Amino acid sequence: MFDFRFAVSSRTIADRIPSFAEKVRQDITEEIRGRLLCLKVDGVTKNTRHFVGINIQYIKEGRIIIRTLAVRELFSRHTGLNIRSEVLSTLDSFGISVLNLLTSTTDTGANMIKMAELLRKAQVEDTTDVGLTEWFPDCEIEANDAVLQTVKCAAHCLQLAVQDAVKDSDEAMAMLKKAREAACALRTPNQVNKLRKEGHAMPVLDVTTRWGSSFDMADSVFTLREYIVANETDDHRLCLTDEDWDKLKEVIEALRPAREATTTLQGKLHGMVNYNTPSYTSSSRKDLDRTWYFYRSQLLNHDLRQFLIGGKSFIIIYFALSSFIYIYFALSF
Repeated sequence: MFDFRFAVSSRTIADRIPSFAEKVRQDITEEIRGRLLCLKVDGVTKNTRHFVGINIQYIKEGRIIIRTLAVRELFSRHTGLNIRSEVLSTLDSFGISVLNLLTSTTDTGANMIKMAELLRKAQVEDTTDVGLTEWFPDCEIEANDAVLQTVKCAAHCLQLAVQDAVKDSDEAMAMLKKAREAACALRTPNQVNKLRKEGHAMPVLDVTTRWGSSFDMADSVFTLREYIVANETDDHRLCLTDEDWDKLKEVIEALRPAREATTTLQGKLHGMVNYNTPSYTSSSRKDLDRTWYFYRSQLLNHDLRQFLIGGKSFIIIYFALSSFIYIYFALSF
């Protein structure tokens, strides 16, 4: 046990972090000993600094348990070989053998896919030296079942599919541009003061390469429709017609199910279901193309768009797992 009765300062906190981290590491090591694990690896860049996050998932008493093992900064090239070295080093610090890994979930980046292939090769080499019955005496699995399976992240595949569909729709791009201009106009000092006075939140700005943030921006602008209409201005960026508002609403409603699906797939509801487990993950470019085609049709086909907005409807997003398991996500709005 740790004694937390001490004066809090930058020095005392820093002194206790290493020992506390080691205690957590030991607890996780004991908890996962001898278990089959699902590995998840992702990378991120922030202000020219590059990091790789590594976590694991496993089943314990019928529940999915997620443990973050490390967030490591990369100082070398982001090749599959270098990322594999970081992953193996992290696994080794928790006493995890590559033989413990059942699946590896990553995005569709070439370096991540290569990293998973290298881990798979390492596992195949290790299984020739250690019998499976010796490594997992309580598990009834055959040699071929233990080879690491590469799984592409469903959330990332969905992001790519919708992003392609949005870019392919001139109408959607035009309305997002108008929403972006309106958001910028509403963030000027004069407009910000008016919004605060009337109890409104400022609209958010988007990152143009992330359609999800563009959806959030458009949605935040649309919630201010009454304010914009009531406060006439000479700023052309805020002079949207009724037709503009209707089209913007159509784009928002077309993208809303995908936005909600992305939120779910990213694990914010993992207390109920985590869709990054193998049984809920897409791994096929064919399925990505199918999803892209659906959203392309949804954004471009006026009759379908009217049907979706006119009443209760369902969007079916089709995913395939491996070559034999098929599941459907039905999102209602």
